[in-house]
Amino acid sequence: MKPSQTIVKQSDAIKAAAKRHGFSNLRVFGPVSRGEDSESSILYILGEALEQATPLSQTKLERELNSTLNTNVIILTESALPKHMAAEVAKGTIPI
Repeated sequence: MKPSQTIVKQSDAIKAAAKRHGFSNLRVFGPVSRGEDSESSILYILGEALEQATPLSQTKLERELNSTLNTNVIILTESALPKHMAAEVAKGTIPI
């Protein structure tokens, strides 16, 4: 199943996992947001780390979503993106 299809079916589970690990405002970017994803596409998610989130929280969230969604997931925050990319990436995102 393509990640874009998985997101639709699993959006509540994705949001619940993000909340448990200290992330909010999840948005998809990359091939999935452009409608160019395939079954082997990586699911790129941009999120906001809440005060309690740590780099370990981010890793745990990625692992949980990899398992739950049965697809490769990469979680990024805007602060982790190079400044020249952050605005461009943020423009092309789709909320989960």
